[in-house]
Amino acid sequence: MESVKQVTLITSLACHGNGEIFFGGKEDGSLYLYQTNSGRQMHKLVSHAKGVSIVSLFFDSESHTLVSTDITSRVVAHKLELRHHGWQTTEVLLDHYTGAAVKQVLTNPGSSRLLISTSDSGTLFSLSPDGHAAIVATLQWEDRSSYKWGTHPSDHHQLIFILNNFVHLYNWQTLERITSEGGILLEGSILPELTIQSITSCFNNSVIATAFSESSRMQSGFRLLLWDASNFTPDSKSAAPIPRYHALADQVRSLIGSDGKRLAFLHSNDWVSSAEARVAETDRYNRHFFIPADWLTTNVTMMTEVTPNGDIIFVKRDEVAVIKRGYENIERETSNAPQQPGKRPSLVGRRKSPLRRSPSPRGI
Repeated sequence: MESVKQVTLITSLACHGNGEIFFGGKEDGSLYLYQTNSGRQMHKLVSHAKGVSIVSLFFDSESHTLVSTDITSRVVAHKLELRHHGWQTTEVLLDHYTGAAVKQVLTNPGSSRLLISTSDSGTLFSLSPDGHAAIVATLQWEDRSSYKWGTHPSDHHQLIFILNNFVHLYNWQTLERITSEGGILLEGSILPELTIQSITSCFNNSVIATAFSESSRMQSGFRLLLWDASNFTPDSKSAAPIPRYHALADQVRSLIGSDGKRLAFLHSNDWVSSAEARVAETDRYNRHFFIPADWLTTNVTMMTEVTPNGDIIFVKRDEVAVIKRGYENIERETSNAPQQPGKRPSLVGRRKSPLRRSPSPRGI
């Protein structure tokens, strides 16, 4: 009988700000470093408890702080340093059990503050290089199944909090609300069955992209709305999606991410595409390449990230695919133009958008 190879699934993903490396958390509790150039696993950084899946990662490039959360609601913040043997974890800045399922973890730029959110609370910690962490403030609320936090792209001292179709702004240092009690009403068609999945700054921090869907899977219902970041202020009462991006947003099947200048997304025709601010304003976008057909399945969630260098990382189960120079393969399209189905090209060996695809080594 042929033996079955054991695989360890990659369950979370985060990119380093230099674009050269990224991090993968696994179902066995380990955290690994990967090389963007090849997509290959380099070495293990650290582990949580054995067999405890890492459900989320957050990395702050300014302070080189990697925050990992596991399925037991343990949150650990590690300081990373580049040494002669490569990147290594050094100090543990925080090691905290929340006692409830963690919905989101993020830090401010520089990681002097770390926010841990559950379905009914948000706790702000102060972090220091000597590993001393202290609770600064805690917010309690009724059970909220659909919300998201993010750092304001125009003012890094502020937090954006989106709940259903309302926005509130908070002070990153104190977690004090700085908008009115009613908050900022988000105008536009946000269906009640869709929940907020992500807040992404793009177009040189001038625009905030919000992704709403039925779930985190690409096949689920999806709605992308783009907002002017300058409309999210403490005095704002309402904000409307930017009209000139409506046609483009309606063609997006799922959001991949942003490298700062461009917004990368999976088009409804299964092309990986991107748009820059001026191009998107004219109702145009760039088509680049197809995702391999066997990766577009409904039963397994695919994770995606865009590096600051514009490389696109795809992770599914135990496999990693890195698209190098994918933006160089350009076919300009308009949002309302009829799409040609065409033939799905193979990415392997293509000069302009080579696919670097490598399964994680077994037994490590």
